[in-house]
Amino acid sequence: FIPQYIKRLYYQSYVEMGNAMLSRSLPEDALLYFKKARVLLSDDPSVFVGLGKAYMVKGSCAEAKDSYSEARKRDEHNIFVLVQLAKIAKDCERDDDGYKLYQQLLEEEQKRREPLFN
Repeated sequence: FIPQYIKRLYYQSYVEMGNAMLSRSLPEDALLYFKKARVLLSDDPSVFVGLGKAYMVKGSCAEAKDSYSEARKRDEHNIFVLVQLAKIAKDCERDDDGYKLYQQLLEEEQKRREPLFN
């Protein structure tokens, strides 16, 4: 119990530091923290979202897509991730079919979240 708890604390600290580095426009430093966090806890989608953000700031679309895809595997209902994957398909890859696919998934997710009133 204690080792896992301590691991979680370090993980959260690394993710927070990665986000702080991103807010200071330091994507290389952010990547270092996010990668350390990924080693500690690789099943949490937030570390892959952070990696995706850092790679996008660097202009590394392929790595960003890989990171966001990993985040989506861990949380398929994450709207932010779907939006980012759509942007990558449209702006980086110039892939209209990929963009349409992510837009469709995004619309389905938004409909899924709408309350049902009868």
